[in-house]
Amino acid sequence: MKKLKFIEQEISNIHQNDEKDSYVPVIENVNKEGHKTLVPAYDVIYDFMGNRERIRELYEEESQIKKVLNEFNQRTLINGYNLTISEGLVRLGQLKSEVTVLTNITRRGKYIQDSYREGIRKATYDDKVVKDELRKAQHELSALQVAIDRTNLTVQIDY
Repeated sequence: MKKLKFIEQEISNIHQNDEKDSYVPVIENVNKEGHKTLVPAYDVIYDFMGNRERIRELYEEESQIKKVLNEFNQRTLINGYNLTISEGLVRLGQLKSEVTVLTNITRRGKYIQDSYREGIRKATYDDKVVKDELRKAQHELSALQVAIDRTNLTVQIDY
């Protein structure tokens, strides 16, 4: 949702402004009596409290949008699946983890050097089965992601 991205970007910009402009260089100033003080080198236009108020407004709007988005994800079925978008997002996370593990296993090969135990270790799995499971997981991940994206593009969220 573009509105949410704009809000997140504005929050990030304000936080960067807080980091950058909350301090100003100073110069030494000597008054008529000879007392030295440190004064800002230039006028400060930074508004800490204004930033805090705007951040509160943005967080509130962000929360409202995320609530609507969450409700949408909870009730909207993914086209072609018997899953809600929320369930599909959980499944995507599971599949990504599975793909990572299976990819790492297939990269190792049949034998690996074990520096911890000193020696060579042999794989205890059938490489063809692992590669087949990896392809299945990658295919399911890709198909599910496309279906979620298609659903998000074709079903309107009322906000």
